[in-house]
Amino acid sequence: MLRVAVVDDDERDAGRVEELLARYFEGDAERFLLTRLADGEDLLRDYKSSYDLVFLDIEMERMDGLTCARRLRRIDREVPLVFTTNMAQYAASGYDVGALGYLVKPLRYYSFALAMRRAEEVLESRRGVVLWLSKGEEKVAVASRDVSYVEVRKHEITFHVRDDAYTSWGTLKTFAELLEPAHFVACNRYYLVNLEHVKALREGVVVLDTGVELEVSRRLRRPLMQSLTDYYGMG
Repeated sequence: MLRVAVVDDDERDAGRVEELLARYFEGDAERFLLTRLADGEDLLRDYKSSYDLVFLDIEMERMDGLTCARRLRRIDREVPLVFTTNMAQYAASGYDVGALGYLVKPLRYYSFALAMRRAEEVLESRRGVVLWLSKGEEKVAVASRDVSYVEVRKHEITFHVRDDAYTSWGTLKTFAELLEPAHFVACNRYYLVNLEHVKALREGVVVLDTGVELEVSRRLRRPLMQSLTDYYGMG
């Protein structure tokens, strides 16, 4: 089921999105769950990563769509956004927040269906795990594919994303089970590596595409090699 948020202070325009969704999914109400929100503040209030796709009106009274999108990207860099607008000249401003595109009102089915196909392609390519992690005092949604490796020290779990680091609490075993479908494998008792980011396996170390080298325990070297063989054999 696709979880869709429609953020629009015009009931008729929000209703039009619902009509087009129903048409796109051939009237099968089991294939999508729609949430209507009247303002960007309503979307951001107590936000959790609970939507697969957001349709966001650019022109709203209390908080315009661009302001909402910029604030949303601070806490969720992943959720696909499609802007809706009465004025096409606003549309170019949407790309600095990673919007998939824009739809000009009144919404037409053909352009709506194209936007839906793009969104579904993005969601398909992002299949994996979305992690709700801490960075300082903020909670941030992080896609598992962006994490190069996971590190545990005592009960603090650190997720390394390029030059950033995000944290959570728990055990490495718990996260190993959660991340197994996203191709994370243990290389020693302190680390899980994302096979997508492995550049080389040398004597006693695994080299990641970030340049980081992690020790591989003797016990886990063979399972890691087999996992790499299986992973690249898929491709």
